[in-house]
Amino acid sequence: MALDFQKVRQQIKELGENAPQREIELRKLHDTAELLLSKNSPNKEYLQDKIKRAVQAKENFRCAIPTDEELTQTFPLPLEPKEATIFAVDGSQINPSRLTRVEYCLINIGIFKMVYGKEETPKPIIKTKLYYGDDIYSSRGVFTNDDVALIRDMQEREVLAELADQTTGKVFTITDGPIELWGTENKKGLQFEKYLTALSRLHKRGAVTAGYVDKPRSDLVIRLLELAALEDDRIKEAGDHWLRGISDTGLFKPKLKPGERTALFGIQNGSASKYKEETKIHFFYLNLSMTEKPYLARVEVPAWVANDKQKLNELHAILYKQSQIIHGSPYPYMLHRAHEIALVSFDETRQLNLMVEAELLNQGLTIGTESGKQTSKDFSARKIKR
Repeated sequence: MALDFQKVRQQIKELGENAPQREIELRKLHDTAELLLSKNSPNKEYLQDKIKRAVQAKENFRCAIPTDEELTQTFPLPLEPKEATIFAVDGSQINPSRLTRVEYCLINIGIFKMVYGKEETPKPIIKTKLYYGDDIYSSRGVFTNDDVALIRDMQEREVLAELADQTTGKVFTITDGPIELWGTENKKGLQFEKYLTALSRLHKRGAVTAGYVDKPRSDLVIRLLELAALEDDRIKEAGDHWLRGISDTGLFKPKLKPGERTALFGIQNGSASKYKEETKIHFFYLNLSMTEKPYLARVEVPAWVANDKQKLNELHAILYKQSQIIHGSPYPYMLHRAHEIALVSFDETRQLNLMVEAELLNQGLTIGTESGKQTSKDFSARKIKR
């Protein structure tokens, strides 16, 4: 059944009627955040100490951590490296499904290799792994979508570490999405340990490692400003999110010219203690626009990159230049290509299902039946495609 527009229309009208007042409230909060940013810009040491006290009061407190750069500092577009090898990575997956004839999962990792300063054709690299039988089970049962995504993210980091070790000269590794693996249950798990090992390998290699987050919604700097406004004797109230609705990008958009980045920030969260000093995650915001209309991305880097201004500057330049290649789309071309390489289409998934089923039948095994729901979904998808 299609969407009931008659019933939704009144709700949309109410949304429109309430929007102007909401906009006024957000404008006031935004102005408050701007004042707090300006007021606290030079107070780096005081804020760092206040964060430590907040963490003692609330162990899982989250916010940005000031570095040696003032909060309001901006940095112009630097020069690109003369020579470097760049590996951009993205991944896709097929999740186990009880609706199909055979339960399995697949992880497909796409890497786009390009070389600065040499006449070398960019190279696509594909790493594909199929999981079946006992391999699709965790202690909680069959892998969930999140389980597969976690393994995929970890394998992306392992592949980058492997490629970096095999490459001479200056190496950049760029991940589509945050550097850190997400999932509160995984900070003590095997995948997280493998991820930390891969990060340490990249550090040992001296690779310029980064995670690129497109259209971010994070508010870690906003949460820092909320803490800054909190009186010292009310530190137990740290984390009270009274600037809710204001994002970091909303705060920094008016302050960054095309090609400029913000100051660097560290990250205070529940997993911060799991990282060695050289691998602790930092971030900055980068304006990728070529016009007066800003477009900000969030860039995450480990401490060994954050503390090396040459590495940081060259990464800054590469990401901006790469984002000007696709006309009208401020997104790094190398990550766009990695996504294309990694993508598993609907038709490819159907073909893979048939191949897996055929192989099991060839071995004399009995396979299950597809659910009626899945058959109907596939039929609808084919109709839409035509």
